[in-house]
Amino acid sequence: MESSPVCEPCTAQEKTSVAVKLCSDSFGSKLPSFAKHCDLHEDSLLDFYCSQHSVACCRSCIPVNHQTCRDVLPIEIASRNIKDSTVPEDTLRDTDNVLKTLTYLMENRNKNIKKFEECETVILTQLQKVKEQIMKQVDQLEGKIDNDLSCMKQRHKSKLKEEKTEITRLTNQLHEGKEQIEVLREHGSNTQLFLVVRYHENTVQAVEGNIEKMTTTFTDTELTFNSVNDQKIESIGTVTETSTSCQIKHKPSKLKQAQANSESIKPITSIKWERVLHLKIVEHYNLTDIAVTNDNKLLLCNFWSKQTHLYMYSFCDQYETEFVFSSRPFGVAILPKDDMAVVTLPDEKTLQYVNTKIYTKCNKIQTAVACYGVCANSSYILLVGVGTIYLLNLEGSFLSKVETQYKAKFCSIGFNENNQQVICRGDGTLLGLKLTGDVVYTHEVKGEAGLTLDRGGNVYFNDVNEIYRLSSNGNCKDMILQNNKVKYPYTIAFNKDFTKLFIICGCRSVQICGCCY
Repeated sequence: MESSPVCEPCTAQEKTSVAVKLCSDSFGSKLPSFAKHCDLHEDSLLDFYCSQHSVACCRSCIPVNHQTCRDVLPIEIASRNIKDSTVPEDTLRDTDNVLKTLTYLMENRNKNIKKFEECETVILTQLQKVKEQIMKQVDQLEGKIDNDLSCMKQRHKSKLKEEKTEITRLTNQLHEGKEQIEVLREHGSNTQLFLVVRYHENTVQAVEGNIEKMTTTFTDTELTFNSVNDQKIESIGTVTETSTSCQIKHKPSKLKQAQANSESIKPITSIKWERVLHLKIVEHYNLTDIAVTNDNKLLLCNFWSKQTHLYMYSFCDQYETEFVFSSRPFGVAILPKDDMAVVTLPDEKTLQYVNTKIYTKCNKIQTAVACYGVCANSSYILLVGVGTIYLLNLEGSFLSKVETQYKAKFCSIGFNENNQQVICRGDGTLLGLKLTGDVVYTHEVKGEAGLTLDRGGNVYFNDVNEIYRLSSNGNCKDMILQNNKVKYPYTIAFNKDFTKLFIICGCRSVQICGCCY
């Protein structure tokens, strides 16, 4: 073993030898295995590490996938001081923090299961009292109520057990990674510890993503019995379920890896006007929003009663197709994980899904009020209307809402993944706030729409004839673009690799600008 100058007799070779590396026979399944060769270049060793993408790579991968990345170092150099650094300890601390939240979630699920038993007892007692009053006619209805109660209880208990199983899986996954780190920290090489720590960091982040989804989608359900006061025989009451958001919230002990590596993200130093997009000739344009898909297609909303279209341009340049809606489309956003876009139709209070890969309109979701601005991340969709922000899951089911102290119509919305803040814009106001509704900052702006964010969480917004950049905390503001070609900007959007900024000007033209680093 590496911690000892001489190994015990090796079970593989039956001999004693000087310890030069971690012996897999000594630790068995606790020792993780790592790929030595690149999947893309099978003859090349994975002897480099890209900090920006948190991935091991070979020499051939660097000019292909990591040409613009900083801090692509040989693994021996990148891992050289791993044992003396705080990274293993930070990762273990993050693991303990996530495990603590998972424990709380498990306790919460167990309490909810117990609550079903208590609810059942209360409801059956209430049912018996009603039964005594109208015994002659209640037998058949009682059976129906009892059956409904049993089905509801079984359905929710099954769901809770599934949620518990997922919590257990995540817990075991983290325990396994934690145990590997602890073993390698004592007995492993720098390279082994470095790779397993980095791998476990990604695992912790993935689990945190699952927890974030759990805490927003888990519900605590309570069953109650509603009796009928006038004692009509047609019904003796119903069993209803009341679901509230899970009260357990996860608080990361530190920012996510993407945040921790924010210093390695190259900032945009300037934005320069390049050219105007040649739009398809139509009767009239009233362009209100713009978005870029994962495969570099440009989407434009035309908010005009006679031409209720969403236009698509391939490679952000050539007109490709259009979608016609039942009412005027105002806002558009891309779902990060697939080829779907969502479009707000405020005139009919709906949200329309669009498949940008096969050019098909999909399901339509009814919204409670008219919503204008929309954005999406990997967990949920955010809609904004008059003073209120609505959170939906990616399938369009309502999760929660955030009330603001403003009653203005907000036309643009964005979400900062780094600090979990919502940024929205209405007539004269740019607002940053937490998901609790607490205001972080406000800025006076001219115009009703237009904002977007870069990789670092900085906010870009249009004001009169300029584009400004606001730091992620809302404190520092600087002008990033001023050009006589950019007049009356209405809304803006980056492409997916943040090399281009698209600006709708005067609601009738699209200007294309390049981002300099």
